[in-house]
Amino acid sequence: MASNITLSKGGTSVTIYSTRVDEEYKNKLFPITPPQTKSNQSSGPKSTKIVDLLRVTHYLNIKGWIQTATDKENLVTIFRGAGLNGGTVTLAYDDCVGLAGSTDSITGYVEECTVSEESQDNPTYSGDDHGRYEVEVKFLEGVNI
Repeated sequence: MASNITLSKGGTSVTIYSTRVDEEYKNKLFPITPPQTKSNQSSGPKSTKIVDLLRVTHYLNIKGWIQTATDKENLVTIFRGAGLNGGTVTLAYDDCVGLAGSTDSITGYVEECTVSEESQDNPTYSGDDHGRYEVEVKFLEGVNI
């Protein structure tokens, strides 16, 4: 699911030209390992019991690039809350494969963000038609409480 992804919060937005998007689903399980008494140890361990409360989280791990220092500033501004008290980030994209029931955007939070500045092939080139910053964003889908 590589596509153009826009993150926005308040009046700030940035487009990430993604090269890879991994969807990660986690379900918090609670294993209970019952003890075996000394007199019954020869029969082996008891089966582990699992408590499944369906506590599912959905992450989008986005790798891609942004073009300008302004894009970088906007991404960092969104990560730092965009000057707002609380609230979620909107992630909009042009390919929603795998996101059952959603349209073209989801809400949540940017949990991690890494920006790496890439050297340009030609230092005298001033065009904006190639990426300058490589980014990795870990986005957690969810709602504000």
